[in-house]
Amino acid sequence: DTGAKDSSKNLRVLWTRAALAGRGVIDDDVAYECLPSASRWLVSPENAKRLPDGLVEKLEWIGSRTTFLDASVDEFLAKQTETPQIVVVGAGYDTRAARYAGYADFFEIDRPDAVEAKRRVLETYRARSAEAAPVTHLALDLNELAGPGPGLTERLAAVGFDASKPSLFLFEAVLFYLAPPAVAALLDAALGAGDFRRGDQTSRRHRECNILTNSNQDGPSG
Repeated sequence: DTGAKDSSKNLRVLWTRAALAGRGVIDDDVAYECLPSASRWLVSPENAKRLPDGLVEKLEWIGSRTTFLDASVDEFLAKQTETPQIVVVGAGYDTRAARYAGYADFFEIDRPDAVEAKRRVLETYRARSAEAAPVTHLALDLNELAGPGPGLTERLAAVGFDASKPSLFLFEAVLFYLAPPAVAALLDAALGAGDFRRGDQTSRRHRECNILTNSNQDGPSG
């Protein structure tokens, strides 16, 4: 009833995040609210505490990358004196637009089918929580960036992205799905220069541009 299919890799990560939040491993009170109502009781805060410790340990890699990226988002936001922008590349069912609502303007990029499913998931979350969770979606097959046509910056500008504002680009478990030319074009566009520094901060034309990447190859984004 959330618009997400149970066979979706993105949904499996959402289930994992809800379970880890229920165990206190990560701070994410949104994931559970996005899950199908008929079955989400399996990872309710009460039931998550009953999950075998061995199973939770196997999910540690998702908890670690979530904690790392969230801490980096917190650090980025703490430095801002104006409302910044956060671009989640290959967003899947990422919950940060809801969890950090009001602290930044969020843009999410993913395939058209994933964007449509995410819209329905967010509609369910908004109805259940009465939270706005504003986000701007850009439907795009990222591999298209390797070919002719508008680049990432132009495509983002078309949906309201302001290159003059402080901006954070998040890449979580997405780059290894892309062809190398697309990865190069994507990172070059995100930095605004031909330089990529993992977890670093770069300034160009008085614009702060940060890129964070977590390229764990064991699963999709979340």
